[in-house]
Amino acid sequence: MPESQTPVAVPLARQPLGMLKSLAAARNNVLSIIPYIATQQPVVSGTTGVRWHMLMDPDAIRRVLLEELENYPKSDVTKNLLRPAIGESLFIAEGAHWRWQRRAAAPVFSHRNVSALAPVGIYDDFSSCKSGIAVWSTDHKLARWVDVVGDLVRK
Repeated sequence: MPESQTPVAVPLARQPLGMLKSLAAARNNVLSIIPYIATQQPVVSGTTGVRWHMLMDPDAIRRVLLEELENYPKSDVTKNLLRPAIGESLFIAEGAHWRWQRRAAAPVFSHRNVSALAPVGIYDDFSSCKSGIAVWSTDHKLARWVDVVGDLVRK
């Protein structure tokens, strides 16, 4: 891949950073506190001040964020971290307010709209793919291809 097309890469945390190093890293680039192991496993858990879990498995994410939402309330830490930047948006809202926002936003994520917006054949290696995102490793080698349309919409 030519240098001009190299995707932006953020080195992911290879070891636990602890509270102070996590805060310092997050001030520089919040993506740098994502543990590298999250690219390899469907669920990652840890403790940085409080216990946290990161879901990477599409079925688990769907279950938590859509099907059994009432059983997984958003933490105060998450709300306090995101609220200054995004207010009472879909990512912060809960209950009836979340359902209202979710219904209002749903048409944007219809199969037709996502198919039209998804990148099409970005790289020559994937010219046969209809849509997706290339996920790159820290050494800029292709790690995997993610089917955006298949993961975001229900037909």
